[in-house]
Amino acid sequence: MRERKRLRTRLQLVGAAVELSRRHGFANATVEQIAAAVDVSPRTFSRYFPTKEAAILSVIQDMAETALAHLDDVDPDVPPLDALVQSHLRMLDDVHAGRHAVTPSLLAGALLVIGESAALRPLAIGTTHQGLLESVARRMGVDPDARGPWLVMRVWLSALACASREVGMEVALGRCDATLTAKAMRQRVVEVRAELADLVPPAPALPGSTSTIDRGAR
Repeated sequence: MRERKRLRTRLQLVGAAVELSRRHGFANATVEQIAAAVDVSPRTFSRYFPTKEAAILSVIQDMAETALAHLDDVDPDVPPLDALVQSHLRMLDDVHAGRHAVTPSLLAGALLVIGESAALRPLAIGTTHQGLLESVARRMGVDPDARGPWLVMRVWLSALACASREVGMEVALGRCDATLTAKAMRQRVVEVRAELADLVPPAPALPGSTSTIDRGAR
């Protein structure tokens, strides 16, 4: 009972942060206003989130946690980038079907706030989920600090940011109902992944590139 109440309060704070940011602008929404909207004190807010930025971005983090759980179920033979795509598609199916604490409407609000905030956009794009990074590294058979997993994660986060931006704009323009946000995100992720395959063909050998012998000698 206590844990359910804690989770409910946390979600209410996130919802209030999104709603007040949409109404007044993220820069003008205060922790005091967010706490008051849920009828708790600012001190209670700080027990859940260190900042209002963290409250908004928790929508993305919570969804990433679910994607991580799905990633472990993706066939190990699936390449790492496509494994990330598959795990996130399953997560978005959960959101759309109401099997997730994050609702499609809350996702829509978060995308709008992040898209409109110069402070939040780089935070949303630049945050690498450590669990996803480590899972990708295990799939590749390398250390999480190796170049490969980091490169895969940066490509994936860029693709996800592109899909999020497009869906956010569709919602803002009234072309996508908020309740269909997760479904729209799913479609955009599929499209962006397909476009990546066309935009990034195999690289030709470059002058001065490191040879196989040179790499082995290091």
